[in-house]
Amino acid sequence: MKDEKIIDAYDAIAPGEHSRERVKKNILERADCPPKERSRKISWLPKTAVAALAIAFVLMGGVTAYAMWRYLSPAQVAKQMEDEKLADAFESDKAVLTDGEKQQFGEYSVSLLGLVSGEDLSVYEVEANGEIQKDRTYCVVAIEKADGSAMTDDDLDHNFLVSPFIQGKDPRKVNIFYMGGGAISDVKDGVFYRIMDCDNLSAFADRTVYLSVSDAAVLPKTKALRQTEDGQEVNVGEDVSYIYDKTTGEVKRNVNYKGLNALFTLPLDRNLADSQRAEKLLKKWKKQAEEETEEDNDPVDDKIVKYMRGITVENDVENIKSEFTLIENCVLTKKPDKDGALHFTWDSKELGTGCGTNIEMENLFMDDPEPGTTVWNRCYGSDDEIVTTELYQLNEDGSVTMFPYYKKISEITESASGQKWIEKTEQLFSDLERKQ
Repeated sequence: MKDEKIIDAYDAIAPGEHSRERVKKNILERADCPPKERSRKISWLPKTAVAALAIAFVLMGGVTAYAMWRYLSPAQVAKQMEDEKLADAFESDKAVLTDGEKQQFGEYSVSLLGLVSGEDLSVYEVEANGEIQKDRTYCVVAIEKADGSAMTDDDLDHNFLVSPFIQGKDPRKVNIFYMGGGAISDVKDGVFYRIMDCDNLSAFADRTVYLSVSDAAVLPKTKALRQTEDGQEVNVGEDVSYIYDKTTGEVKRNVNYKGLNALFTLPLDRNLADSQRAEKLLKKWKKQAEEETEEDNDPVDDKIVKYMRGITVENDVENIKSEFTLIENCVLTKKPDKDGALHFTWDSKELGTGCGTNIEMENLFMDDPEPGTTVWNRCYGSDDEIVTTELYQLNEDGSVTMFPYYKKISEITESASGQKWIEKTEQLFSDLERKQ
């Protein structure tokens, strides 16, 4: 089976492939343990760029009350992750422990337990551009199921995304992917714990620094909007997790979003604010983003992205059926597991490619669909020769049939039909830029 680059077709401003691979490499290299054990504890960040959060915290010294009766303390979480050095940091006067205020949205509730910033705080090293990054911020969050059922090791595969954002900076451009970010996760006593780390954020303490926690398999979708003249809130769709106000620089939750889009304000020490160091970090992140954009700017990939955007912005199912060829011998029908998740794996020997998909029913079919409803899961894969994607049909007995499709890349990049859809996307982007 060929390696595939899975791309969210609505991700027009996604972090570069090099950024994602660097994040993954940083995380995996931290664990001095066998691959099987490592995969249980170490999770890596998804993809797509977005927005942020806001909430006030009551700061308390020592171990807070909530940690004593419900959650592990940040130091205990670090020990659970086999990082005694970071545990010591969380027990030092550098650490800020919160009251564990809980935010509940969608199927999950989230608590920010604490953070600590400084140099050489962890046994796990992070490397960027050949240099060890020692000056870091570490944040600990606890995630639970809203219905009270326990999280298990199986939930370590869930792609929760924890990402900082900075007031006045577009979260789609300044986020975990360009901050040298990573994450380590584990489950203890039915609670999912994650330690997120990135470049030291203390320099930005004179402005609001947010921490977003979302259930997106990719960076959650964000809208960058200006306030209306009368100051009224702008109504956005249910698929947008966060809203970035370009007038005030604030990031807010989209209250219409149905999933998890928690938003916290990090209680940074304002005495550590350093405008010069903050500007230096912003330049570093911008340079990195620009370099990776240049590295990832493959003209063929660019055409594929625009083509897929063009055929799926409207009538996605009908267009995929007419534009792509069904791989008939790889059609599969399955029922969701006890947690409501679907697991499909197909492999076409004739085409030399295949794909594995894990997706929750409620994320695939919205609004109580009727049997016979067919949807696209908004993802596709490509190798050097073909593009593949899947459609999903809900059946009378509650099972789902997955229909894999393929199209030759040459038919996209070299045909008049392919060019038509590419030009449609370019026009959409042009119209969007004029509106902004």
